Amino acid sequence: MSIIKRGAMALVVIALIAATVPAVVGSGDFGSETSSSIVKGPQHSSPQGALAVNAVTAQPGVTPEMISGMFQQVGVDAAIHADGSYEDPRQRVERITAEINAGLRTEAEVREAISRLTADQVQRSGQLQSTEVIVARIRGFFETAGVLIPTPIESEEDRLARIASQIASGERSFAEVQQTIEGIAAGRVGFNPDAPARFGGTGAGTIGFTIDGGTEVSIPITSGINSSPVVIPTTVAPAPTTVTTAAPKVLAVAPSTTTTASSTTTQPAPTTTTTQPPATKPVSGGVVVRAGESIQGAVDANPVGTTFVVKAGVHKGQSVKPKAGDTFVGEPGAVLDGGGVTEFAFGGTGADDVTIRGLVIEKYESPLQEGVIRHSGGAEGWVVEDNEVRNNGGVGIFGGADWKILRNYVHHNGQLGVKVARSGVLVADNEIAFNNTDNVDYNWEAGGAKFVETTNLVVRNNYVHDNVGPGLWTDRNNIGTVFEGNRVIDNAGPGIKAEKSYRQVVRNNVVEGNGFGSRSKGWVDGAGILVRISSDVEVYGNTVRFNNDGIAGIHAVSNHGTPKYGPFQLSGLWVHDNLIAMNVGYTGVVSSAGESSVWGVWNNRFDRNTYQLGSGSEYFAWQGYITTTDWKKAGQDPNGTWK
Repeated sequence: MSIIKRGAMALVVIALIAATVPAVVGSGDFGSETSSSIVKGPQHSSPQGALAVNAVTAQPGVTPEMISGMFQQVGVDAAIHADGSYEDPRQRVERITAEINAGLRTEAEVREAISRLTADQVQRSGQLQSTEVIVARIRGFFETAGVLIPTPIESEEDRLARIASQIASGERSFAEVQQTIEGIAAGRVGFNPDAPARFGGTGAGTIGFTIDGGTEVSIPITSGINSSPVVIPTTVAPAPTTVTTAAPKVLAVAPSTTTTASSTTTQPAPTTTTTQPPATKPVSGGVVVRAGESIQGAVDANPVGTTFVVKAGVHKGQSVKPKAGDTFVGEPGAVLDGGGVTEFAFGGTGADDVTIRGLVIEKYESPLQEGVIRHSGGAEGWVVEDNEVRNNGGVGIFGGADWKILRNYVHHNGQLGVKVARSGVLVADNEIAFNNTDNVDYNWEAGGAKFVETTNLVVRNNYVHDNVGPGLWTDRNNIGTVFEGNRVIDNAGPGIKAEKSYRQVVRNNVVEGNGFGSRSKGWVDGAGILVRISSDVEVYGNTVRFNNDGIAGIHAVSNHGTPKYGPFQLSGLWVHDNLIAMNVGYTGVVSSAGESSVWGVWNNRFDRNTYQLGSGSEYFAWQGYITTTDWKKAGQDPNGTWK
C-alpha cells in the first residue's frame, strides 16, 4: 500500500478519534476557554477592550516580550492551545500581557501554566483537530509562500492529505511543515530541476528519494535496453530552523474610515483606541548576530543580499552600512541602543533594496534634520516595517526614493518622527506620536512627519497624534501627494498641512483637536487641514472636528525655495463634501500678499460641506472674518448644510 493511501486511511481513523476522545491537556488557554473556534482562535478578551482592573494583583510592568520568552523557554508553540486549537501567537501574547497588567491573572500563574504545556502535549493535541482544519492550515502555508501544491508525482489532494496525516500522527509539526514550504519558496528545499538524478540501463525496480524536506517516496521504474535515461528531480537538504520575528508591542491604529457627503457622516473612532500589532513575516535561516557581536562585521563578511537575524538582547552602539539587498530581522526583544552617542543605526551607503524589520531602535543621537534610519548616498527601495523607533535625537526615519515605511511605531524622537525626500514613497499604517521632544521650532521643521521635494507620495492609514508641531506636512515642491485614511489627532500644529506644493489630494481623513500649540495662534494657522500657497489641492470626504481652525487656505509671499512646477500661490483649492465642526476659529481663505485674485480668478472654492458650529457669529474667512450669511453671499457652499 502506498504512503499516500496509508495517509488517507490514517486521516479517517483520526477523525473518528477526534469525535470521541477528550482533549489531551485541557481546553483553551490554561484551562479557561473552549476550542469552539480553532482557526480564528478562542474568543478571548481583547487587550484593547475595557478590562476590569484588579488593583491588588495588577502587574503593569509585564511586557509581551516577557510572555513570549516564557513560551520560548519551554519550547512551546504559542499558537497552539492545550486542546489543539489555534490562536495567532502575537494576539495570544498581547492578550495574556493585558490580563496580567489588569490583574486578572498573575505572572506566576501564567508561567506555571506555560510550563505544563510541553512540546509533546501540544503535538498530541494536534491529533484532535479535524482533517479539514489541518488541511486548511497547510493550504494557507502554501498560499502565503506562493508555492504550488501539485508536484510531478503528487496531485494537490494527495499532497495535502499526506502532510495532514503526518501532522495528525505526530510525525511532523505545523512549524516544521511551514518551515519546509518556506524553504521551497526560497529554493532550498523541494524539486530542483537543475540537479536531476539520472538512471540508465535495463530492468525494473524502484527509486527512493525525499520530497518536502524529509518524506521518503518510492517510485517503480522500468528501463529498456535502448531507452533514454530516466530523469527524476531530487531534493536538497531541509531548510534551516525558522526564526519568526515579532512586532513591537504598540503599533499603528487603523483609522476610522469616514465618508462625508452633504447630508450623512460617520463619527470618528475614539482617540484612545489601540490595535493589535500587525502580522509579522517569518524568516527561514539567516546569519545570526548575537548581542555583543558586530552587525557591521557580519555585513562585511557576507555577500550582498544576505539576511541577518538580530537575536534578542540589547545591541549597543551598532551603526550599520548595509549592502544592496540585505535584510535585517529582529527577534522578539532585539534592541539596538545608541547609548545617547551613536549617530545612526542604518545608513551611510547608497545600497538599494534593504529591508529592516522587527527591531526596537532607541537612544541614537542624530543631529537635526538627520535620521536614525536614513537614505544616505541616495539609497532607494528600502522597506522599513514593523519596527519601534523611539527616544532618539533628530528624525526617527528619513526615507528616500521608492521607500516603503510600514507599520512602525515612531515616537518620542527629538525633532520629527518621519521625514521623506524623493519620489514614489509609501508611508502606511504607522503610529507617529509624541515627537519633537527637543521642542524645536515647528514653524521651521518639527512635529510628526514632514515631506520635501516628493513626487507621487502616498500617506495612508496612519495614526498621527500628540506631536509638537504639524501632524503631516508637505513643504516645498511636492507634487502628486495623496493623504488618505489617516487619523490625525491632538497635534500642536495643523493636522494636515500642504505648503508650497502642487496637485495634492487630502481625502477621507479624521482630523481632530489640532492646532492649539503656542505657535499656532492667530490667523488660521491652527487649521485641521491647512493649504498654504499651494496649487490645485482637493480636500474632500474628511471629518474635521474641533481644531483651532477648520479647513483653511493661506496665500502669502514666499522667499524660501525655488518653485519647480509653477509659482507658489493659493489657487485651484477645491474643498467639498467634508464634515467641519468648529467651536472656535475659521474656515476659508486669507491672504497677506495684497493679491485679490485669491478670492477671484484663482478659483478657490468650497461646496457641499456640512457644518456644525458653536455659539459664535463669525466662523468664516473670506476678505475678512464673516458670518454664515456673508459666506453664502460670497458664493461659497451654495449646496452646503448647517446643523
